[in-house]
Amino acid sequence: MEEDRSEDPGAYTRLLGERLRAVRRQRGLSLEAVDRASKREFKDSALSAYERGDRTISVPRLRRLAELYGTTVDDLLPPMGESRGTKDGDDIIDLRGSDRPSPRPVEAMAEGSAARRMEELAVAAQEVATDANRLSAAAVALLASLAGSAWPA
Repeated sequence: MEEDRSEDPGAYTRLLGERLRAVRRQRGLSLEAVDRASKREFKDSALSAYERGDRTISVPRLRRLAELYGTTVDDLLPPMGESRGTKDGDDIIDLRGSDRPSPRPVEAMAEGSAARRMEELAVAAQEVATDANRLSAAAVALLASLAGSAWPA
C-alpha cells in the first residue's frame, strides 16, 4: 500500500527536486546551460525552484525536462518510500540502462566541454539575431520600395 504523505505534502516535491538536481549535475549542466539549451523553456530561476522543492513541476514539463536530459520520467521520479538520507549533491543516479534514450539531446548539441558548448550556442544565437536583423532591414527596404512605386510622387 502506498505511503501516506499527508503529514508533509511537500516531502515528495523536495525529493523530486533533489532528483532533478542530481540528474542535471550528473549531466554536467548548470542551471544557465539548461536555460539556454531549452531556449528559455526552463528558465534557471524556475528550474532552481523545482530543484529546491519550492515549486511543483507539472507532468508535461517533467516529461519535456526528461527529454532534454536524454532520460526518462521514471529516472527523474524518486522511488516510492525513498528517505531524505543523503546530502545535496550526494545522489548518484545510474542513467546508463539499456532502455534509456541515446544520445543525450543536450550533449549532442556540440562536442567538448560544457563551457565550449555554451560558447558555440551563444555564437549561433548571435548569428541568428544578425540574420533576423538583416531580414528585417530587407523587408523594410522592400516595403518602402513598393510603397514608393504604388503612390504617385
